[in-house]
Amino acid sequence: MQVNWDAIVKTYDVRGLVDVDLTDAVVKALAAGFVDELGLAGHSVVVGHDMRDSSPRFAASFAEGATARGADVINLGLCSTDESYFASGQLNMAAAMFTASHNPASYNGIKFSRAGARGISLDTGLAAIRDRAKKYLAEGIESVANPGSVSSKDVLVDYAAYLRKLVDLSKVRPMKVVVDAANGMGGLTVPAVLSTKAGLSALPIEIVEM
Repeated sequence: MQVNWDAIVKTYDVRGLVDVDLTDAVVKALAAGFVDELGLAGHSVVVGHDMRDSSPRFAASFAEGATARGADVINLGLCSTDESYFASGQLNMAAAMFTASHNPASYNGIKFSRAGARGISLDTGLAAIRDRAKKYLAEGIESVANPGSVSSKDVLVDYAAYLRKLVDLSKVRPMKVVVDAANGMGGLTVPAVLSTKAGLSALPIEIVEM
């Protein structure tokens, strides 16, 4: 298949039209290239995704490519981009997040991080991942002798608790807060931080979700 790699691999992430520029085969190839470039065989990678219809499928394809090259995949499931960065930092693992940021639902993409939530750009490894992916897409992905495994982990509670610690909430006065999270992942994360949905203690705040 013909892929315009220079068009989909941007300075700081990968983005393209679903099933036109970005396909399951391309995602698998990028996953394999990511594992090889960062030397992640025998190590774990956290993978999260946003609410786009294509995101769960692409996350699963990524896991196929990554485990074939020997990495263990820890699936965060539905999460925000900053939540995936939190997981990368807290767990000290490389990460891949499926999102296309501000682009409409017909797009998707991947943001890559090294362990410790250190972002990867063209100058710091993304170009090399792209070049490895080109080869894998053309020649196929050969599985290593000891492929990786896939497991799941929910970090929403830890993430919400961490955000609460960033602000002194001891003097918060009772209030009602209306949350309009539009069509973003804030609909998942904001109530988790401000209410008891994630299992945290109650604040003197009444949340009204739109």
